[in-house]
Amino acid sequence: VEQLCTSYFKLADHIAEGDGELIKSLTRGDVVQNITKLMKEYLSNSLFQQAACEVLIQCSLHPDLRPLLKDHSIPFHIREAMKAHRSDPYLVAKAVNLLSSIAESGTMDTELRKSTMYVSVLAVLKAHMYDVAVQKGGLQALTALLRNDKYAQLTVVYKGHYEAILQVLWTHTDNAEVFSSGLQVLKFIAGTEKGILCLMEKEILSLITAASRQFRDDASIMQTTCELIDIIASHGYWSYGAKLVEHNAIRVLESASEGFTEFAEIQASSLSAMDNILSFVAALAAANSTIAADRFLEESLLRQTNANLWLVLIHDALQNHQGEPRLQETACRCLARLLETFPHLHQCIGMPAHDHAQSDGSGDEEDISTECILPQTIPLHNAVWLSFLVNRSDPLVFQAACLVVYFMVVENESLQAQLIEKGAGVAILDGLREHMTEPLCDKMCVEFGLRALLGLTITSTDAQKKYMEEIGIAQDLLSIMEKSFHDPEVMTEAFGITTCLHNIKKFWDVMLGQDIHSRVLSAMKEHHSHPLLVESCLELLIILSLDESVVPLLNDAETLCSIASIVKEHVIYSAIQSKGCLLIKRLFDEKKFADFQCDPIASLLVDALSRWKTDPEVLVEALLCAMHMCVHSAVMSLALVKEDVHLTLFEMLSKEEAQQREEENLKLEGFINTIGIDIIYHLSCARDFKQQMLLKAIKDGLLEGVKVLLGAGA
Repeated sequence: VEQLCTSYFKLADHIAEGDGELIKSLTRGDVVQNITKLMKEYLSNSLFQQAACEVLIQCSLHPDLRPLLKDHSIPFHIREAMKAHRSDPYLVAKAVNLLSSIAESGTMDTELRKSTMYVSVLAVLKAHMYDVAVQKGGLQALTALLRNDKYAQLTVVYKGHYEAILQVLWTHTDNAEVFSSGLQVLKFIAGTEKGILCLMEKEILSLITAASRQFRDDASIMQTTCELIDIIASHGYWSYGAKLVEHNAIRVLESASEGFTEFAEIQASSLSAMDNILSFVAALAAANSTIAADRFLEESLLRQTNANLWLVLIHDALQNHQGEPRLQETACRCLARLLETFPHLHQCIGMPAHDHAQSDGSGDEEDISTECILPQTIPLHNAVWLSFLVNRSDPLVFQAACLVVYFMVVENESLQAQLIEKGAGVAILDGLREHMTEPLCDKMCVEFGLRALLGLTITSTDAQKKYMEEIGIAQDLLSIMEKSFHDPEVMTEAFGITTCLHNIKKFWDVMLGQDIHSRVLSAMKEHHSHPLLVESCLELLIILSLDESVVPLLNDAETLCSIASIVKEHVIYSAIQSKGCLLIKRLFDEKKFADFQCDPIASLLVDALSRWKTDPEVLVEALLCAMHMCVHSAVMSLALVKEDVHLTLFEMLSKEEAQQREEENLKLEGFINTIGIDIIYHLSCARDFKQQMLLKAIKDGLLEGVKVLLGAGA
C-alpha cells in the first residue's frame, strides 16, 4: 500500500507538470475506475485516500482527463473517506479540495446535487474549525456546491448552518483565502429573504466592514463585500438602512471603487450598491415622514454620501470600461439617482473649472463650496454621451443613459445646449424609433427616451425647439400616444413634450390637426387615478384653452364636470388643484350649464379653499375661479351656497386664519381678503342668499362674516 501511495503521488506530480505522453495514455485507460475501486478497498488507510484524492484533483484540473471523472460515484467515495477519517485534517483537506475542484469543473452538477455533499462539508468545517487548510478547501467546495442549488441554500439557512460559517470567519479574521470563500457562501445565503434576515440579526455588517479594513487590497473580498451591501440595501427596510448608517457602509463602497478602478466587476458592484442606497434615501424623502427617526436616517445617509467623490468615481468607471455594457448601465443609473438626490450636482458637470475653483472676492465662497467643492468640473456629459452612442442598441444602457440626460439638462441650460449641438435630439429619437420596432420593446425605453427629449425641450430656446420639430418629433409623439395609450407613464412624458413645443407653429398645427384635445381628455379619463398624468393633461388643456378654435370642443358641461371630478380625486396635490381651478375658470360658459351640472365644480372649489388655506397658488386660483362663477352664473352661485362656500370664506377671513397665513409668509393677504369679500358680496346680491348666509354666520359665531353681510345690506 505504501508503494501504491508513492506511485499515486508521483502520478499526480506528472499530471500537474503536463507530461503529454502520460496524459495521453491515461485518457485511453481506466485509471479513475481503478482508483475508486482501491479507495473502497483501502478505505481505512488515510495515506492512500490522500494519494487517491491528489490524483483525482489533478485529473479534474486537466481538460483532457476531466471527462474521465464522470459516472464513477466519486462524491460517494469522498464522503466515505471523510466519514472514516473525520479527525484527520490532512485527509479532510485533500477530500474537500477534490470536491471543490469537481464542483468548479461542472462535470458532476446533477450527481453532486443529489448527493447533498454540502452537508458533509459543513460537518467537517465544524469539526476542524481552527484548521486553515480544511477551512480554505471546505469553503471553496461549499461555494461551488451552493452556487446553483437554491434548495441547498435554503437548507443552510433554515437549519442554522450559516452560524458555523460566521464562526469560521470570525475565527480566521487574518486569512484572506478563508474570508474570500466564506463571504461568497454568505452571499448565496443572503440571496434568500430568510437568509438576509438571519445574517442581519447576526450583525453581518460588522463582519463586512471588518473585512473591508483588513483586506482592502484584496479584489475578491472587496467585490463580495460590495455585493453583500448591495443585497442589504436593495431590500429597503428601515432597520437595514439604520445598520448601513451605523457601520458607514457607504465608505466601504467608496474605498472599493477608489482602490480598484480597473476592475469592472468591483465598479459594477459598488455602483449598484450605491444606487440602491440612494433609492432608499429617495423612498424616505418621498414618504415625507414627520417621524424624527425617519428624518434622522435620511439625513444620516445623505451626510455620509460624498456626492462630489461619486461623480469622479462614476466618470472614471464610464471612461475606463467603455466595452462593458452592464457596467455602463449601472454607472448611468447610479449617476441619475445621484443627480436626483443632489440637484445641485449638475453644476459640477461640463462647466469651466474656474467657475468653481476661483472666487471673485464677493464673499460667496461658502455658497459655492456647498454646491460643488470639486477642484475642477467634470465632463461627465461627454462620458455619458459616449456610452449612449456606443451602446444605444442595448435597451438597458439606452434607458439608463436617457435618464441621466434628463437629470443633467433639466436645470442646466448650458449642458442642454451642448448636448443638442452634439445631435442628442436626433440620436435619442433615432434610438427610440429603433427600440420601438422591436417586437418585445421594453416600455421603459419609450418612457425614458421621451423623458430625455423632455429634458432637452423643457427650458430650451425657440431655435432649439424648432430643431426638435424639424427632426419630425410630432409624428413620433402621435404614434407613441396611440400605441401606448394604456401606459400612463409614457403618456405623461409625451404630453410633457407636447406642452413644451406648443409655441412652435408647425408642430402645434400638426397636433391640432390630429385632435390633440381629444387624446388628452381620453387619457385623463382612462388614467384618472394617476397624479402625474392628470397634472400633465391639465397643463396641456390650459394651453389649448387659449386657442379659440379649441375652446368650444372643451367647455361643455359634461367635460368640465368630468375634469372637476378627476381634479377632486387628487385633493392632496396642490399643483393639480391650482391648475384644475385655472382651467375651469378659463373654460366655464354659463350658457352650457344647468342647475344639477354645477355641483361637481362647486364642490371642487369649496374643497380646494378649505384644504389649502395657506397655499397661495391654490388659494388664489380657487378664489378667482369662484369669483368668476359668481359674477357670470346665477346657477353656479346657488351651487356654491349649497356647498356652504360662505362658511369657508368666513373662516378664511377670520383673524386666526389670517394670522396663520401671515406666519406661513403668505404675501397675498390683502389680495386674498379682497377677493373673499367680493365673492361674499356678489353672493349676497340675491336676498335669499344674503339672509341664509347671515343666519349661518350668526349661528357659527363667525364675526367677520356677520360684519361683511351687514355691510352688504343683510
